[in-house]
Amino acid sequence: MTLREARFRKRMTQYDLWRISGISAPRISLVERGFARFREQERQAVAAALGVPVDQIDFESDDTPSDQGQLR
Repeated sequence: MTLREARFRKRMTQYDLWRISGISAPRISLVERGFARFREQERQAVAAALGVPVDQIDFESDDTPSDQGQLR
């Protein structure tokens, strides 16, 4: 499951996840939208905050920017 799906299943907002994990809501948003990636320590903190093993969350498959930052 993606990070967003895991968060929704736990009925958590990005703000809730920030308060528990210590990772800012804007950073969580960037990861969910595919503009950033978590470091391993952040992945562990998010998984712990969600109460699931790290390997159950697919941190790489949330929304990926279609243009990869290219201007047209």
